[in-house]
Amino acid sequence: MTGKVVLGGVLAVIALYGALWALNARDQAPSAQVQGFHAERARRPVLADADNAFVYLSGMGAAKGEDPQQVGAAHIKRLAGAARQETLALPGGAPALRKARSPAVQQLASICSQDAKACAEALPTSDATLTQWLASEGWWLERYHALIQHAGWRDADAADIALVFPPYQHALDGQQLLLLQAWQRAHAGDAAAAQALLDSDLLFWRRVLRESDLLVSKSIAAAAIRRHFALGNLVLREQAIAPPAGWAVPFTVQERSMRRALAGELRLVEGATDSALASAAPAQTGLERVIYALQAPFFKRQATINLIAADYEVLAAVSERPLPELPDALAQAQKNTATVGPGWLYNPTGHLLQQVGSGTLRYGDYLFQFADLEGLRRTAWTTADLRTRGQDRAGMTAVLTAAPLRDPYGGEPLRWSAAQDAVVFDARAKRFGPSRLWVIY
Repeated sequence: MTGKVVLGGVLAVIALYGALWALNARDQAPSAQVQGFHAERARRPVLADADNAFVYLSGMGAAKGEDPQQVGAAHIKRLAGAARQETLALPGGAPALRKARSPAVQQLASICSQDAKACAEALPTSDATLTQWLASEGWWLERYHALIQHAGWRDADAADIALVFPPYQHALDGQQLLLLQAWQRAHAGDAAAAQALLDSDLLFWRRVLRESDLLVSKSIAAAAIRRHFALGNLVLREQAIAPPAGWAVPFTVQERSMRRALAGELRLVEGATDSALASAAPAQTGLERVIYALQAPFFKRQATINLIAADYEVLAAVSERPLPELPDALAQAQKNTATVGPGWLYNPTGHLLQQVGSGTLRYGDYLFQFADLEGLRRTAWTTADLRTRGQDRAGMTAVLTAAPLRDPYGGEPLRWSAAQDAVVFDARAKRFGPSRLWVIY
């Protein structure tokens, strides 16, 4: 009797495996979502190296006297022939700017990279230090001015993240110099020059935000824009200068959309998957070969890519919804993707990888990182505008309640914080800085 039970159990396991094997016998064709993301990449406008800020930034760490555009183009050309996962040092390495700074400059740089309120308190007594800083790193500031004058942004086409990561810190160091240069111009009474510097900086980073082909570059652009408004507000605060024209322009759906960046992310997923499959160590023993043969049918390369692309399409579509609809739309998408159904019987390994490695639950906060920028813009513009009109702090709450620019999600008024002496916007992104973004008055 026991033998029959054991035999029956073995036969049941074999039958179940056979049924699963039959179900997993074939991979899928590329889905409509995959084809849509491939078409998205194909629609990117052609951009000459001379017009591509990504190329210039790739060479921005070149030695003083060298042409960053030429150095960056040569570096990217080497990338095209590099083996997957090959490490190629960025041209010139990290500049020694920070190490060469005086203690006073280092302190000011640190203060003005962390806390806008502390920076506002430090700048009026640091005019000599700022002058020294801008003079000693004038050549680097010139490089940043050259960077932001480029006509467009297009990330490298390599399918490996290790080959396409430019030195973003070089750009952020340059941005800090430009914003402090703008403060110095405002401090000297040259409002027009200060406004022009702010406009050129914001225009560039909004271009990168719109044209990024990867989430990392889009995220860097969002971080730069947040700093632009924080330090840019200090520039305008110096002489109660009116906000520049660019601050009045709402962020567009195209700027906050994740579609183009997710198309690039899907290309990286495809490249990483193909690389892993190609580099997998061959089975060495008979047992290893048996185990591999038994489990191999349960991972389907294209079906896995299709799963990830379906998730990306949901995120892309939600990111393009009107801002008042966005929180509920994302919550519903997260609820839907958290449901596990019988589809796991086909390509179970791929389903597991998709749940671990991607999904709206993981990337949803990116969506708010970009959408929150409109709330911050409204906060910064309102603060600068009220300051220009001489609004008394005592009546700020009532003024904000009646102000036309409000929270972009729920329509609530922006808030006044007497403790912070700031107008406050309650951001939704949790992983990318404080949930409350405030602009000091």
